[in-house]
Amino acid sequence: MKKLALRNYTNGTVMTDTLHKESKQSICPMASICTGAFVIKPSTVPPQEATDRNNDQIQVEALDFIDQYYCHLNRKDSEEHLQRKVVVAQAIQDTGTYHIEYDELVFGAKTAWRNASRCSGRIQWKNLQVFDAREIQTAEEMFRAICHHLTWATNGGNIRSAMTVFPARTNKKKDFRIWNSQFIRYAGYRMPGGHIIGDPSNLSFTQICERLGWKGKGGHFDVLPLVLSANGEPPELFEIPKEIILEVELTHPRFDWFKELGLKWYAVPVVSNMLFDCGGLEFPAAPFNGWYMGTEIGARNLCDVQRYNILEIVGQRMGLDCRSSVNLWKDLALVEVNIAVLHSYQKAGVSIVDHHTVADSFVQFMLQEAKTRGGCPADWVWIVPPISGSITPVFHQEMVNYTIKPSFDYQEDPPLLLLNQLDKEKNMKNLVFGIFRAVLLASKLKMKIRKCRPKCLILFASETGKSEQFARRLEATMGRAFNARTVCMEDYPVNSFLQEQLVLVVTSTFGLGSPPLNGETFFRALESFEKNLSNIRFAVFGLGSKAYPRFCAFAVHIDNLLRNLGGQRMTSLVKADSLSGQEKPFVKWSRQVYNEACALYGLLTFKHADDIEVTTEWHEERFRYTVVGKEEDIIKGLSEIHGYQMQSFNIISSTNLQAKSSGLRSLSVKLQSTTNKDKLVYQHGDHMLIFPTNNIAMVTAIIQRIKDLPLCGAAVQLETFSVKHNAWGSHPRLPPCTIQMALLHYLDITKPPTQDMLKGLAQLATNNKEHNRLITLAKNEEAYLQWRDYKMPTIVDVLSEFQSIQLPVAFLLSQLPILEPRCFSVSSSPDVHPNEIHLTVGVLQYRTNDGRLHDGLCTTWLENLGQNNNTTTIPCAIKLHKTFQLPHDAGVPVLMLGIGTGIAPFRGFWQHRYYQMIHPMPGIKFGPMTLFHGCRQKGVDDLYSQEISLMQESKVLTSVHYAYSRMPGQPRIYIQHLLCEQAQTTYEQLVVQEGHIYICGSITMAMDVRKTLLNILCEEGNMTTDKAQNYMELLRKSGRYHEELFGLGYPHHRLNHIK
Repeated sequence: MKKLALRNYTNGTVMTDTLHKESKQSICPMASICTGAFVIKPSTVPPQEATDRNNDQIQVEALDFIDQYYCHLNRKDSEEHLQRKVVVAQAIQDTGTYHIEYDELVFGAKTAWRNASRCSGRIQWKNLQVFDAREIQTAEEMFRAICHHLTWATNGGNIRSAMTVFPARTNKKKDFRIWNSQFIRYAGYRMPGGHIIGDPSNLSFTQICERLGWKGKGGHFDVLPLVLSANGEPPELFEIPKEIILEVELTHPRFDWFKELGLKWYAVPVVSNMLFDCGGLEFPAAPFNGWYMGTEIGARNLCDVQRYNILEIVGQRMGLDCRSSVNLWKDLALVEVNIAVLHSYQKAGVSIVDHHTVADSFVQFMLQEAKTRGGCPADWVWIVPPISGSITPVFHQEMVNYTIKPSFDYQEDPPLLLLNQLDKEKNMKNLVFGIFRAVLLASKLKMKIRKCRPKCLILFASETGKSEQFARRLEATMGRAFNARTVCMEDYPVNSFLQEQLVLVVTSTFGLGSPPLNGETFFRALESFEKNLSNIRFAVFGLGSKAYPRFCAFAVHIDNLLRNLGGQRMTSLVKADSLSGQEKPFVKWSRQVYNEACALYGLLTFKHADDIEVTTEWHEERFRYTVVGKEEDIIKGLSEIHGYQMQSFNIISSTNLQAKSSGLRSLSVKLQSTTNKDKLVYQHGDHMLIFPTNNIAMVTAIIQRIKDLPLCGAAVQLETFSVKHNAWGSHPRLPPCTIQMALLHYLDITKPPTQDMLKGLAQLATNNKEHNRLITLAKNEEAYLQWRDYKMPTIVDVLSEFQSIQLPVAFLLSQLPILEPRCFSVSSSPDVHPNEIHLTVGVLQYRTNDGRLHDGLCTTWLENLGQNNNTTTIPCAIKLHKTFQLPHDAGVPVLMLGIGTGIAPFRGFWQHRYYQMIHPMPGIKFGPMTLFHGCRQKGVDDLYSQEISLMQESKVLTSVHYAYSRMPGQPRIYIQHLLCEQAQTTYEQLVVQEGHIYICGSITMAMDVRKTLLNILCEEGNMTTDKAQNYMELLRKSGRYHEELFGLGYPHHRLNHIK
């Protein structure tokens, strides 16, 4: 039969069904008869064929499911699709099973609902929330997941459809099972006289619960406990806390006596004993819920003879003659009970729908399905409501019933199986009774079951780790109500956006508006992405410095791209300036995002927004410290704070590369690991993060101003008070440490205090004049900027200026910013120096407008350590920089442009090339390598000049060009001037031979080089300005234009730069 014609006798329309051909099993066990009108009991359904499926059967269904999934994504036969099929097939052949990815699981669950022939509310199938609980191991974990499901679905009465998927069947004896038919069911007790109190349909299950040790109260509406089995273990008993069970007392809009009947029903119908068959795998525990249709309660549960059977009681209270059915008293009473149910649920604000609305929507759903996929399986017996049959449109609609997968299937009769299992138990003491009381659960429910919540993707890109820190904090915030996960941009495939709903981005900007190195690949993919992203809501938080000309440009790019692709902004882009403080705007933004997201998903927890972030805003009553036993090791402590894999190094040597007449110092620092004596894992072009130590004299000056200093050497833990929980708890920003360790290694005592910090300091000033001055600086941005930029004051300077400030320990631990690592380019190649890392360090000094000379914290510290054979351990971390390395093809030209210590990474480049040339690989050819180096004077600051000469002699460096800007009696020459002189060669190598260009230096230098290159493209390549700019963009997108810039950093004159 090719197609089935289904006639609607109400309006005469006919629809065709062809989807039935996909059915893999007969709907009738005997071909000569149809049992479609049977209310099929679970015990009459034969075990599913998948129970004993072999690998080949599983593979057939798995690959069919994968095909369905990629068809749904409109990516059928894509490389990703075909590769996924290979992986799945191999896993099944190797292990007999495979892992269904979460997005596949969501698709399967929704499709199973879509395919459920007995469900009339399937028009909502796309809105199903899927909770992944496949990693749980115990019945207690099952219980917590169930409680979360019930809480989330209840939603204060605004019911949400949801499904929780527990582990798949691997062996029938190791099943995870929920033995209850629904999460919430009322007990049924057989009394001595033979009559039943409560729900007769649950009589057998109530007896099982009693055998397991449960004792009910003997009422009509006693909620049964959950009976759960994990991994084939004996069943365990759990009482559901009353706080998460929403029930509705039934009243009538006209009959006051109806309330006296004492009737009620629960809000959320969670079906829990059906098997979820998806992709060849069986999930025996996969509870799911929608919301009630009124007749399910009013007609079936309350009025069926085999259930509560209240029809005659209601009829008598209505004054009807119940002796004969001729007067239709049953129909009258039945309608009034259903009116009471709808009235009561609507009055209580609990979701419910009437059967006429459901019938209308189902016909609409059938038509949609016929158009979109050629049919809709439907069981007419179940779709037609139990009352008002022929006055609903579904009564007159022909339907065809068949099974397609994914699907929900009946399982063997749970009470019967359980009774058999209990009878076989030789030792009943082995059963775990473990009844959970509500008081215990109240605390248990505070645990985050992250996979049981709406998804929230947090993307970050970062150069120094700051953006990642904020992203991790945002994950903790969003994790209170969402299944939040944080992913680095370089690890996220852009196509996955199609499966997202909520996307939050936290990113910094590199150089002149470029992405951080771990965001470059993602950015290029997003720029070329063409699919519509109207499915996502997004928000972007940018970190940067206004000292750079294109402030937070990459965050702006991401925000615009997501919007242009159809994404819907939840909040406006926020750009946080490092010079003015990024903490306050981040906290404000994260709270706003949390509120908006909670409102979007209808979550109740958004009212606690004031407590969603572990705040650092100073209030004396909210912070304190406690003395703890022991401080953490410095390496472990820094690793916890910054999230890097830390190593410790010693300085082997430190040599000043500049002539004594220079007045400036540029150091060649050689480091050796104390934790890894073998070959260090790094590449030329990578970065070394140095975690400096603060000046001991400054630390001492601060300690002298502390009013509540603990005993010398005592380790302390910062704590914060939660108003919501009315309790103190450890603050996560610092590990246990002494005050001295915190000030030396963890906290920044050199950065000018922000306005927020000055506001806190004002609370600590006892002198009225000083208090008022601090308040002015905290509130008046113009006054603050003038004060800050003139003095660039440290916390020590502030304490000296405001003598009446009395510092609490908790203030310092909570308000001082975290001491960030300093980033240096590696100036060596592991091929030439396998056990060492070399750095090129410009010792920083700068003079503020008040005339004071300041030393750079990290560079001065390194310089001092390099003297007198100091053996102090240096905490470090190696940071990969994959996009600033020599091209894989050694034959393409390489142009290297650096000023001052910007030559640092290029030393690693020429060492790597030197090693390649003395250990040549068969067939390798080496292209030209050109160096442009900007210096002040020849013989004074032309760093590594002797080594460079050797590299020229060895043919490693093809040509070297020095730009001297301070030669006496000569005009100033900069790198861009030399580029102009070499315009033809530069064009030939960069454009014709498709070479790579590397720029390392200041922002100003990089901007000048860009302008010069544009002119070269126009003049040597006869390009228009627009075409030249497009080619520059092509260089960037193709990964041939590399920049590593060190910026302004301070709004004042620098005497030397850090690199």
